[in-house]
Amino acid sequence: MLPRWVPSPHWDIAHRIITEDQITCVFENVSPFKSPGLDGIYLVLLQTGIQYLLYPICCIYRASVALGYIPKIWRESRVTFIPKPGKVDYTTAKAFQPISLSSFLLKGLEKLVDRYLRDGPLMDMPIYQRQHVYQAGKSNESALHHLVGRVERVLQAQQYALGVFFDIQAAFDNTPVKSVKTALGE
Repeated sequence: MLPRWVPSPHWDIAHRIITEDQITCVFENVSPFKSPGLDGIYLVLLQTGIQYLLYPICCIYRASVALGYIPKIWRESRVTFIPKPGKVDYTTAKAFQPISLSSFLLKGLEKLVDRYLRDGPLMDMPIYQRQHVYQAGKSNESALHHLVGRVERVLQAQQYALGVFFDIQAAFDNTPVKSVKTALGE
């Protein structure tokens, strides 16, 4: 039998990230009739029974954050592949857009952690201004706009512009987990 309390240096941060009020807010601000993940838990059930489920969900979320563990059922998704319009050939995976249905409990936890990061650490240590990821109003389109603007300025000044571009197909799919952990310093 597992002990009821597991020591972890991260319980304090879990209590800052996860509160019952924040959980209620996250669940209230989502459309109730979306399809569930493999756990079969409908959001409308969570919303309707929130007064009974709030404390247990809060405990599970805090344990998940403190221990750095996501329950296995939350890590599973149901994926449907939707054909992308205008493709000539539908025999390759790139011709389809995957739509994933994952657990609403996981989505709720993700929203709470995201809110904590945006309102806390990212306010104290903002992301580099030229990074176009994880920032409102920035995307691959804004990155391209920035690049084109720089090239146009150089060309207008009758100078040279040199660009090196490369695309590593399926780079993240082929990167070993051990390499990612090493890069993250774990």
